[in-house]
Amino acid sequence: MPRKATVSHRSAVTDGTEDGRSEAAASVGRVTEVGTALAVALGHIAIEGGRNQLGSHASSRGSGPARIRLMLEQLGPTFIKLGQLLAGRPELLPSAYRTELTRLRDATAPLPGVIVLRLLSQAYDQPLDSIFAGVSLQPVASGSIGQVHRATLVDGRSVAVKIQRPDAARTIETDLRTLGSVVRTADRFIPPVRRLALMALVDEFTEALRAELDYGLEATHTAEVARRLRPLGWVTVPTMVPSLCRPGVLVMEFAEGIPLTDVEALDGAGIDRRQLASRVVAANLQLILFSDIFHADPHAGNYLAAPDGNLVVLDFGQIGHSTAQTRADLLQLVTSLVSGDAAQVARAVGSITQTDPEDIGGLGDDVARLVATLADQPLSEFRIGSVLRELISLLGRHHLAMPSGMTMLVKAVIECEATAEELSSEIRLSELLPFLGALGAPSADEMGLVHR
Repeated sequence: MPRKATVSHRSAVTDGTEDGRSEAAASVGRVTEVGTALAVALGHIAIEGGRNQLGSHASSRGSGPARIRLMLEQLGPTFIKLGQLLAGRPELLPSAYRTELTRLRDATAPLPGVIVLRLLSQAYDQPLDSIFAGVSLQPVASGSIGQVHRATLVDGRSVAVKIQRPDAARTIETDLRTLGSVVRTADRFIPPVRRLALMALVDEFTEALRAELDYGLEATHTAEVARRLRPLGWVTVPTMVPSLCRPGVLVMEFAEGIPLTDVEALDGAGIDRRQLASRVVAANLQLILFSDIFHADPHAGNYLAAPDGNLVVLDFGQIGHSTAQTRADLLQLVTSLVSGDAAQVARAVGSITQTDPEDIGGLGDDVARLVATLADQPLSEFRIGSVLRELISLLGRHHLAMPSGMTMLVKAVIECEATAEELSSEIRLSELLPFLGALGAPSADEMGLVHR
């Protein structure tokens, strides 16, 4: 049983803080550590990224991928998240590196209970026992930025309390400044790095990570996503308790359910995993294709199967935004890939990258060859995620890249399909495309979708 504290303002303890000189020295040491490691990592990325753009697979051998993964893990949470982002960028790294980076794990130890109570006490201008009847000191989830505890309000409601780590913002800002400085310098003096356009990736990463630190923004996003998913009827998003949310603390209703990562428990409860997988895909398509806001991190750990059969969606720290044009381009790209229309794929690529494929030597032929390899695949075996990865890698070899907004959309599509496949090998995201009309999309005929 998790430990539970009956809270009181007297429970909070005073924790000593470093003096200014110690903090400055630690900051200088961190910058040196990060800068040195990044210089080595950038050398790898420049070499391997260059080979990848040339279509070479020689870099897949050796211990380089493992060394980069271990280096990022040693640098800590900011760079673990950066590695996880790179794992989804086939235009930058060969598959061996990307596969290795998917093994990155955040080993940040949970905050001790006394620190949790101190942070809660600092967040509120009233005694904690006037707000909470009890707080479990054992987190139900823990990460590099924050952790979640179950608690009971004085009115009897069961809530989840998300608490930001006290050093998270300072450490991440130092890391982001160092990362930007190192990449800008490399971009200026090392041509292979410049060709990879890594500063755009750094800017995208910096914006996303700063947004993840903003708990007020997360609360707003949670409410927005809940509103957009409400018409589906079978999706639940935990409701915030706005009066108790603070800059470093979020309080929301506690969602009961089985994590989608626990397949054994889902089977034991008699839950239809194929239906659950279909709902994961449908909920994400509702956001990705028909909303200007979408869940940018739809991995299995961010979902629960509720006792009433509903799908529970959690954690809106990573949210993407899209324009109507970006969504139209994505829909054209995906449907033309599924239908095997090479000319339409080329037009979609041109719209996305703001280029004419005919003006880039070999691009049109490469797109046609990619589409031709898909021609004999039945729809039930068509994996949109894999095809999109191949397409992005192909663009990288022609020194083209998708804009960051489209990159986030594509990443969400890829992760969504992967989550669905973890639940049921019988489902593919492509199978649901003909049924998008039920969600307000054009019909299969209107999209020109050919059933294979």
